[in-house]
Amino acid sequence: PIPAHGLTMGLQLGPEHARIVQRLDASFAAYMHIRSTTTIQYRHPIGLGFQLNADLCPISEAPWWRQPSAGGGLYLRLPFAQRIRAKNLYTGTFEWQILPKQTFGGVFFAEGAYGDNLYAGAGVGARIRIPPSPNNNLRLDIGYSTLGWGIYADIGEQF
Repeated sequence: PIPAHGLTMGLQLGPEHARIVQRLDASFAAYMHIRSTTTIQYRHPIGLGFQLNADLCPISEAPWWRQPSAGGGLYLRLPFAQRIRAKNLYTGTFEWQILPKQTFGGVFFAEGAYGDNLYAGAGVGARIRIPPSPNNNLRLDIGYSTLGWGIYADIGEQF
């Protein structure tokens, strides 16, 4: 193990349905590492929403596990965990929730990423919303992407 003492800070602006989140992670002890993550999220009450991310790590001597990654619910749902990895990673997810205020509903989604390669995927999902929603929402998403078929199950919403 290599120690990596440094600074981690973040800022979130906006209400729950529309927000901007900025995080900064820096280490200067055993190795140089600077990472900036910007997230923009919006969800309209009728169920349309999007999340855009810019996860940038232009200066880093850190181990591979500190580099930006996506998959397994982190930014993207179809690729398995940390499947997409790059020093600079841009991702976007757009979705339309069907019956967003009802106990049973669904979702159509499309997602994409650009890092070292281009990634695109789309699919559908089912929702069971148990109060207090959205924290107890049960979800199952399935779709096809440039990496093949993917399935994702979780509690809570993607964003």
